[in-house]
Amino acid sequence: MNKSKQRLSETELQKLATQFRESYMYPRKTHPSKNKGTAECPVCHEQSYGVIETRSLKDQTRRRRRYCHSCHYRATTYEITADQYQEYSRVKEIWDSLKMEMNTLETVINNFKRLGEIQ
Repeated sequence: MNKSKQRLSETELQKLATQFRESYMYPRKTHPSKNKGTAECPVCHEQSYGVIETRSLKDQTRRRRRYCHSCHYRATTYEITADQYQEYSRVKEIWDSLKMEMNTLETVINNFKRLGEIQ
């Protein structure tokens, strides 16, 4: 049995990718025209949480200050590149393994101290 695979054109692929991004990666609670530049506040859940300041930092990093006009909650977010995130993940993995080793070593030292106090 030969099943022919249907190929999508470039524009159809781009349209599907856009639909995917809008529906799954960036879900909106309301219609885009009703909440220009605002999002849902993580504290009070009102649609008045928006960016008040954006700064470009070194290494293609952006810092955004966000503010809720309803409950006055403030937060800072950082946008980093994929390479920076991979480096962060690698360093965090090494740090976590070192922390576990230090905890194990500390437990062994404490056990030896207790043995010395008992005898």
